[in-house]
Amino acid sequence: MKKYFTHLGAATALLALVSVSQTVHAQAKAAPASGPFGEAAYLATTFKNGSDPSLRPAALRLTGGMDVISGLAVEGLLGFGVTDSTSGTKQAKLSTLAGVYVRPHAELAPGLEVYARAGFANMAWSTQSGSAAAVKSNGNSAGYGVGLSYKVADKINAGIDYMSYYNKDSVKLTGFALSVGMKF
Repeated sequence: MKKYFTHLGAATALLALVSVSQTVHAQAKAAPASGPFGEAAYLATTFKNGSDPSLRPAALRLTGGMDVISGLAVEGLLGFGVTDSTSGTKQAKLSTLAGVYVRPHAELAPGLEVYARAGFANMAWSTQSGSAAAVKSNGNSAGYGVGLSYKVADKINAGIDYMSYYNKDSVKLTGFALSVGMKF
């Protein structure tokens, strides 16, 4: 049943990516590509490691990118853990997160944009159980997500997104992010 929901989530993200890509393709014929952009975000994550309880470490994320064609950007992402999370005797901390993503996007209404992300990330984290020494780990995984951004000023936007950053070998990191971005 758990694998069913994992595959359902991946299928939903893929469907969103294809849908946004179709819209992007139509818009690409009409508008020139925009310039570089940057974003800072606060991540409220859920970290799951096997049968351990879900933990909720927080992180900051910096993203930068540029449209390669109108409606399709390539972006790099860096994340840094800011708080750890504890449940009973289990503890987790996100050390770093770095990734490269493609980001199809389309304007739904004036100033309101929907986007999807798909790519790969490297994550480093540590876990600890009771008084045992912390165990540091890292790995690479595919990631995906969807989001909305709203233009609040000429070159400034605010956004929200949901991402699956890492899902491999029973370790999973997902989360919502609140962001502020700027176009240069």
